Amino acid sequence: MQVKGHDVSGTIYVYSICSHHSSHFSAMKFLYLFTFLCWATSLEVATQCPGVELVSRAEWGAKPRKGERENITEPVDYVIIHHTAGQECSNFDRCALIVRGIQNYHMNDRGWDDIGYSFLIGGNGQVFIGRDWGTVGAHTYHYNSVAYGISFLGTFIDHLPTEKAMDAAKKLIQCGVDQGFIKADYGLYGHRDAGCTECPGKKFYESLSSWDKWHAKGTIPKYCAQ
Repeated sequence: MQVKGHDVSGTIYVYSICSHHSSHFSAMKFLYLFTFLCWATSLEVATQCPGVELVSRAEWGAKPRKGERENITEPVDYVIIHHTAGQECSNFDRCALIVRGIQNYHMNDRGWDDIGYSFLIGGNGQVFIGRDWGTVGAHTYHYNSVAYGISFLGTFIDHLPTEKAMDAAKKLIQCGVDQGFIKADYGLYGHRDAGCTECPGKKFYESLSSWDKWHAKGTIPKYCAQ
């Protein structure tokens, strides 16, 4: 049995607990390790989604959440699209580095329990699991308990995310519907529809009108965070 993890630099490492060295483990140590792995695995509920390459929190090097996880009532009514308003990326290493930086900013500077977004998507189409399905986010003021927030890595004021990234988002949303995390009659919105912000960028926002379920719930109240 192999276990994948990360060191403090985010480098992936693999070690074996069932190799020829396993005799050095006492039964009690093995039980403790097995229990820990089961607990760690249970923190993520994202399931396999057809055509979507999901990157687990362990794979991108996430820090543990602070405090208790707050469950969201599913299925939710809304999906809200964001951009991170930062750098873009086109490969796993670069995207993972950016996602770790966002988590550090959200936790250390903003004082949140975890990275705010439910999912983040890189230019290569990989979907990085943030707070995940089933968990209240910190992405859209007044909508965190009724919506999932999907953020695209980059700034999309004058150009669009890659086709791979947008296709991954559409498949992720459909997966959420198929698996009961999102209502079939959900409404899709940009962050600026719900708050006083330019997010997810002018060019990207305009293109979202062609996506399925765009503004399907009509105009929604806009709240400006204090």
